[in-house]
This record gives sequence, structure tokens and C-alpha cells, in this order.
Amino acid sequence: MIGNHNTASLILELITTIGEGLGYLQDQLQQGRLAENHYLLKDIHDARPVVDRASAGLPAPPETASEIVAASEELLRCLQELDRAYAQNEVEKARFEMQVTVGPAFKRWEELLRSIMNPVAQS
Repeated sequence: MIGNHNTASLILELITTIGEGLGYLQDQLQQGRLAENHYLLKDIHDARPVVDRASAGLPAPPETASEIVAASEELLRCLQELDRAYAQNEVEKARFEMQVTVGPAFKRWEELLRSIMNPVAQS
């Protein structure tokens, strides 16, 4: 079984990859490209629960753990809205969702996770 140190390090890498993927999607949205990048949005959507499951077994204060769950649920809701805009090929709605909802929701989720993962990964 992988130790907490390795699990936290892998989670941090996956969070970084998700952030990079969202950045790429945002760049592509500026060029109006939705259909050819919808697969990446689906991959990001699928990666979020993997992080949640992996991080659930790591030590975290109960209040932080509940904040992470709430932030993850909010990110999921925002990704679902973005997915709807992609599915309907609504470029302006997708741009709005990315900037106004997904970006901030991801940042909140990322910050909370990093606050508990960094100390574990560095131990």
C-alpha cells in the first residue's frame, strides 16, 4: 500500500494536471474551440472524484475535511454547467462558466487540498 507521503504527492501532481487542463481549455475557449476539446473536460470531470477518494484517507482536521467535500461538490456542479455549455456548443456561456464559476471553484478546492496535502507530502 502506498504511504501517506506518496499518496499526497500523487494527489498534488493530479491537482496540478487538472489546473493545467483547465488553463488549456480556457485558452481554447478564447479561440471558440469547444467540440474538439470536450474530451478533456470529461477527463477533468472524471479526475475530480479520484482526488476526493484518495484524499479522504489522509489526515485532515474535520472542519477542513467538510470544507473540502463542499468545495468538491461546488466544483462538480460548476463542471456540469460547463459540460452543458460544451454539449450545446454555446461558446459564450462556456467562457462565462469557465471564468465566473469553474475557475474560482477550482481555486477554492485546490487551496483546501493543498493546505492538507503539502505538509503530508513534505513529511
